[in-house]
Amino acid sequence: MKKVLFVAYFFPPGTDVGALRPLGLAKNFHRYGWEPIILTVQKPGQARDAYRSLFRVVETKPFDVFLFFRKLLHIKSVSERGEGNALGRCTRSRISRWFHYMFKAIFAFPDRHVGWYPTAVRAAKKIIAEEKIDLILSTSSPWTTALVARKLSVKFKIPWIADFRDLWSQNHWKEFKKFRNFCDRKLERWALKRARRLVVVSSERANKWRKLHKKKDIRAITLGFDEEAFPTNTIRMEYPAPFIICYAGKIKGQQDPEPLFSAIGELISDGKVPEGFLRVHIWGEAQQSVHDLVRRSHLESIVYFMPRISREEIIAKMQQAALLLNLNWNDPEEKGIHHGKLFDYLGARRPILSIGSQRDVVTQLLEETRAGDQLWAKDDIKRYLLDRIEEFRKWGQVPYRGIPAVVSRYGYIAITRKFTDLMDEVLRED
Repeated sequence: MKKVLFVAYFFPPGTDVGALRPLGLAKNFHRYGWEPIILTVQKPGQARDAYRSLFRVVETKPFDVFLFFRKLLHIKSVSERGEGNALGRCTRSRISRWFHYMFKAIFAFPDRHVGWYPTAVRAAKKIIAEEKIDLILSTSSPWTTALVARKLSVKFKIPWIADFRDLWSQNHWKEFKKFRNFCDRKLERWALKRARRLVVVSSERANKWRKLHKKKDIRAITLGFDEEAFPTNTIRMEYPAPFIICYAGKIKGQQDPEPLFSAIGELISDGKVPEGFLRVHIWGEAQQSVHDLVRRSHLESIVYFMPRISREEIIAKMQQAALLLNLNWNDPEEKGIHHGKLFDYLGARRPILSIGSQRDVVTQLLEETRAGDQLWAKDDIKRYLLDRIEEFRKWGQVPYRGIPAVVSRYGYIAITRKFTDLMDEVLRED
């Protein structure tokens, strides 16, 4: 069996949805003749013990430059000072904002986990001395994982495939100014020049990447869902239970639920939907602007901000919901974003209502799978909700219309096959 050294800084357990990609791949590599060895960072407890019977996991100490300097200088985090919950967020003064920016621009290059590089390289050298490694696969972010993989590929002459869940220097939301962006681009080009294949999560991002890496072989392979995580016999909530619209995850600034809330408010005020019948459950953090919107819309008895729960529990909530809510990024600069939750929604096999103002990769996926609809106009949303509520009353639940054979293409069994085909292709070139 061929062996792949899989460099993945984020690996479950963890809250990062992107961490589910390396796990989904690692669990299925053996189906296609590959044995993975995972190089990652330590996590407290024995939460990874269930995976150790499936593949080898080599853990090293993490290194976060923010945490290191904060401890060195005895600086409390923002949450510890009671000023917020975002790690490393500076205070409101201009001087502190400038200091925080300069610290990130200089010391967190290419990212805050750069200190992991020497530790990871040392551990990987030991693995390569003990095992015959046929190929190296890295997944980013953080970008440091690509630097680790490049070093190993050059030193040991092992082919390398670089997978990216997010773009590196081309992220339009990057806060850095021209000089740091220039440095990021130079480092990215230098680092990825060694990679035999580049993989990114959507065709739109692949097209954007080709402008920077003009001579590279770039492939688009989406995120996916773990089939084993979604039981098929879950009992769903049925009428006369409330009609629940479930949102799983954080609501960020680029996501706007206003059209949905406005549509719901008018349906209730017009008497077309009883006030206690429909509920929106948001399982995750939301910006203050979303809370304010709920208050202005007088939907406090409709929209519930729920506490954080485990992944197993949120999967059950998804499968019990009438509809699953997706909020697209209404940003013309970025049409290549598949939210990680979207693939969990596919795994839950419940109808998806996506709110978005532009046609993008989410629209295409929903049309391809028929797992849901994307809407933006308030009147369209009102008609959609009335139709789904009527089905709920008539059939006991909202029918799921996803095409099983197409949805299964986004399960990690199929996604892993795409990766291993690419890995085999690279080996045949040597």
